Amino acid sequence: MKFRFAYTFFIIIIYSLQALSQCDRQRDSVALVQLFINADGTNWAKNNNWFIPGQSIDTWYGVTLNSAGCVVELNLNSNRLKGPITDSIVNLSQLKILNLNDNKLTIGNNTDSLPREMNKLQNLEILNLSGNLLGGPVNAALGSLPNLKILNLSLNYFNKKLPSNLGNLANLKKLLLNQNEITGSIPASFGQLKQLDELILSNNKLSGPIPGEIGNMTNLRVISLTSNQISGNLPPELGKLSKMQFMYLNENALTGGIPGDFGSLTELRELWLNNNSMTGAIPPEIVSNINLKKLILNNNKLSGNIPDFLSSLVSLANLHLSFNNMDGNIPSSISDLVNLESLLIDNNFITGEIPVDIGKLSKLNNFQIHNNQISGNLPASLSNITVLKRIYFQNNKLKGCFPESYRNFCQLVFNTNTNVNGYNFLGNPDLIFEGDFFQWCSTNYKVNGNFFTNAPICEGNTLMLEAEAQNFFYSWEGPGGFTSVEKDPLIENFNSNYTGLYQLTVTDAYGCTGSSVQAINIIGEGNITVNTPVCEGKTIILSASDGLSWEWTGPDNFFSTEKSPKIPNATLLNEGTYKVKIKTADCTIEKETEVELTTIGNVKSPDIPCEGNDLVLEASGGSLYLWTGPNNFSANTANTEIKSVTKNKTGLYSVEIRDNTGCRSTFNVTVEVKEPVFVKMQEFEDVCSSDERILLPQVQDGYTGSWEGKGVEENDGNYYFSPHGLNGEINLLFNPSPSFSCVAKGETNIFVHHVSVTGIEIAPNSTKENSSGSFQIMSSGSGNSFVFEWEGPVSGSKETNDHSPFDIEKVPSGEYFLTMTNDIGCSVIDSFDIRNFYSEILIPNVVRKSSSSANNATFTVYGENIISYDIEVYNRWGNLDYYANRLMANDEQNGWNLSSSSLQTGVYIIVLTINLPKGQEKRIENLTILE
Repeated sequence: MKFRFAYTFFIIIIYSLQALSQCDRQRDSVALVQLFINADGTNWAKNNNWFIPGQSIDTWYGVTLNSAGCVVELNLNSNRLKGPITDSIVNLSQLKILNLNDNKLTIGNNTDSLPREMNKLQNLEILNLSGNLLGGPVNAALGSLPNLKILNLSLNYFNKKLPSNLGNLANLKKLLLNQNEITGSIPASFGQLKQLDELILSNNKLSGPIPGEIGNMTNLRVISLTSNQISGNLPPELGKLSKMQFMYLNENALTGGIPGDFGSLTELRELWLNNNSMTGAIPPEIVSNINLKKLILNNNKLSGNIPDFLSSLVSLANLHLSFNNMDGNIPSSISDLVNLESLLIDNNFITGEIPVDIGKLSKLNNFQIHNNQISGNLPASLSNITVLKRIYFQNNKLKGCFPESYRNFCQLVFNTNTNVNGYNFLGNPDLIFEGDFFQWCSTNYKVNGNFFTNAPICEGNTLMLEAEAQNFFYSWEGPGGFTSVEKDPLIENFNSNYTGLYQLTVTDAYGCTGSSVQAINIIGEGNITVNTPVCEGKTIILSASDGLSWEWTGPDNFFSTEKSPKIPNATLLNEGTYKVKIKTADCTIEKETEVELTTIGNVKSPDIPCEGNDLVLEASGGSLYLWTGPNNFSANTANTEIKSVTKNKTGLYSVEIRDNTGCRSTFNVTVEVKEPVFVKMQEFEDVCSSDERILLPQVQDGYTGSWEGKGVEENDGNYYFSPHGLNGEINLLFNPSPSFSCVAKGETNIFVHHVSVTGIEIAPNSTKENSSGSFQIMSSGSGNSFVFEWEGPVSGSKETNDHSPFDIEKVPSGEYFLTMTNDIGCSVIDSFDIRNFYSEILIPNVVRKSSSSANNATFTVYGENIISYDIEVYNRWGNLDYYANRLMANDEQNGWNLSSSSLQTGVYIIVLTINLPKGQEKRIENLTILE
């Protein structure tokens, strides 16, 4: 009874407040009270002021009102609500936000989780019921909420098909239905959700294909269909989702290939397609996804190589290709993915070697290539990756030794579980210790690379090198390009070129190496210097390093025991090799050097001049030039020119070049002046402009060359003369090849005859006998006499010596062919027509005015070649009763129809003006009009 009294008391308060509100606050209050009772309100985590006498509902926990006093927000998430949602909740007509998530709300008595009249909440914008015990079907009434923006029913037990009318929610931005038991297929109507930003349907029992209509959701940024039973191919329409960033389609039954249309998803960050049955190769269009960070494709049936173009995805952090049918090598460009954190390519058919630059992936922490056929040595650069935590290389064909730098990885623990941190190199028989990395770490295995030498030694003696280790492979490197694969190599005549660091690298049968480095020097080293090159007339200065004695020898019987001897007034006899023996306390050192007399300046060899041409002499590189030559020639400039040379300029020309230091050099050039040669040219016969092109000879008078001039064409190294379009005398030039010096161009001419003729109709036929036409012949062209021939209905010919026009008269109509030929044999053809404009005119003289037949009631003129006619109708007193112009002949439909005429029956005079091709013709006739 107490509870009933309290409830009645609240109803009284509610009714009193209703009078102050502009909306139905009474109904809102009742709905809240029923929610409190149905959802075990007394045990809520927070129920401040609920059901407290005198407390207005705007003070109740989780309730927000608008200015009119109606509920617009009800937020009771994580508040221990239980039981079914009261049907009265739909009476909150102004409600915009309903958050009842993370409670224990259940299905009601009618097996529906939500009130059936949810469509009454027309103002609702956010509905969050996630994390409850709701089940059954998703209420179709939700599809009638026009303002709904967020619908979150995730983490419940909804187990029926999705209602298709959810696609009517035009303002919906987030649809969250994940982690339920929803069955059936994704409604195609979802493609109407143009404002949707997130579509989360993961962890359900959805089946069937992804509808292509999803591609119409142009604002979609996130789609998650993970862990369903969705099948079929990926629709290419998904490539139209230009704002897509996160696509989770993994753990389904998808088949087919990755559509190339996905290359249009330029905003894509993550693409998860793992755990499906997809086939084919990774499409090249994926390089357009420049923002992609995660490409998860493992556990499919993909094939082909790991594509090299993946290196363009520079933002990629996760590349998972495990458990597929991929083959080929790991591309070296994989090292360009500097942001890569996880690289999984295990359980495929990958071959080849691990790229040597793999160490550039400084952020890589998970590297798995196990269960493939990868071969070769382990790259030392891998140890550069300090954050690497998972290294699973087992069951491949790796060989050799663990690089010494891999001791950084000894801190990791051996593991067969690839999902945890650790390493595994087992299953590689050709790897040291068969891939037992723990044994390698614990034994501190190393190859002895130490060696012995007899250094230091005197310059010129033999250096002996000896490796300490036996029965290994050896590789020596040292200064002066020294290399050797012998165990104990020798270097004879050791000198300063071979002093420096020597390194020995010793390799065992597994490819494990050890090395050491020593610095090797010499004692008693000597050297000499010389001031070469030396100008003629200057002093040669030789100098040797310190010692006890010196013995010099050289060209022109030179000998000296001085440390630094000098040779004044040097000549070309002093040029050559100088040797010295330097004795020290420990050694006798032999050295040698070359002395070269310098040459200053330069002379350019002149072109072979022809008589009448200019001779140009050119020198450079000095400050003073003295030229001499035949016939007392002399000059003092670097470059000099002799105009129009003759044969007497043949001979030896010398120039002495001096610089500002006193150095000098003399150069000689021989000049031979040649007589010019003129090509004997062949003459060509006259041609017609209509002739085919003529092959021009490549050899004239024994000289090969090329041709130039009007009409000359070159094709594949041959030259042709084409007369088309030319007229008159044409000058051709033959250019001898440059190898024929002093051969002048040859000239020849070809005369091209051009003729033209035109036949023009000057009078068409206009007689019944068809023999009154005429035409005029006009011509032009070269030649002394011309023959004109015409063929057609009649034929004929005429000869003349000029091009004056002449007429041919009284010829029948028809097509004529006119040929003109000149005395050279050049001809031209023209065609023309003589037309027949004769007209036989038929004029009716009786017309029946009331006839129902158009043939009898219409006046028209009949005949051939009639353009049009005008008609004037006069009565017997000479008065004009009717007039019409531009009437068409032979046209009964548009002639003069007398059925509607006002003319009376009787006899009339008609005047016809008939327009013919030859002009107008007038006819005056009688016309009888009958009733």
